[in-house]
Amino acid sequence: MSQCCSAKDPAASLRELLLREAERAIAEQGFFDVSARQVAVNVGVHPSTVVNLFGSRAALLKAAQARLSQRTD
Repeated sequence: MSQCCSAKDPAASLRELLLREAERAIAEQGFFDVSARQVAVNVGVHPSTVVNLFGSRAALLKAAQARLSQRTD
């Protein structure tokens, strides 16, 4: 698992790692082909972590897509 953020708030750090991986996956595969399971596995966490932190696959991908959109605006 890659390093990121601060150890003060592990959930925030993990959210950031998942968002970064989701952004990378969206850029490579496209929004509809990204699996929450694969994002979680690539970060090194159980897939249920996505639901615990974001509520759903859709919420994770929407957040990642919004960050990508902000960079291109």
